Amino acid sequence: PTESDKSRGESGLLQEGDESAEQDQAFTDMEDALMGRGGESMVTDQMLKHVITRVTDEGLIIELFATDDHPLFEGDTDRPTVLLRDLVRMVTRVIAPVRNTLAIEGHLRAHPVVLANNPAWDQSTRRAHVARELFEFAGVKPERIRRVTGNADRELVARDPMSTRNNRIEVILLRE
Repeated sequence: PTESDKSRGESGLLQEGDESAEQDQAFTDMEDALMGRGGESMVTDQMLKHVITRVTDEGLIIELFATDDHPLFEGDTDRPTVLLRDLVRMVTRVIAPVRNTLAIEGHLRAHPVVLANNPAWDQSTRRAHVARELFEFAGVKPERIRRVTGNADRELVARDPMSTRNNRIEVILLRE
């Protein structure tokens, strides 16, 4: 969107009637609740350091990511940390008012050694499934989950492929 569009509150996304506009507004409301814009945040400042949201053509992406000091999983395992459990409970509370289906994606950082049998695919998939289980345990109905995928180290967000920031779980509230 251009600056003038943004000033009028227009996202630049094509609108397909009132339903699409209502869905965009619901996504924006959830983003605001997560990030503490316009009032009380549902996230503590410590947890807020691990959450980024963005609205795309696919839906609202809620990215939960690790930092060097606070991983989402223990070491190179698929055992979730307390931080990830807390983030999942918080996200579950925020998305409860809407009925959109979800996609859950696991992502990993790259490793400095190239292996013939790269375990990153299996590990990212296992982590995505663990996240799915945590969401279901937190109250998300299993029918709402449309897909669970592992992306290994193929969709990096940090410039450094080996950055811990690339270890993340993305929860996507899919457009209807």
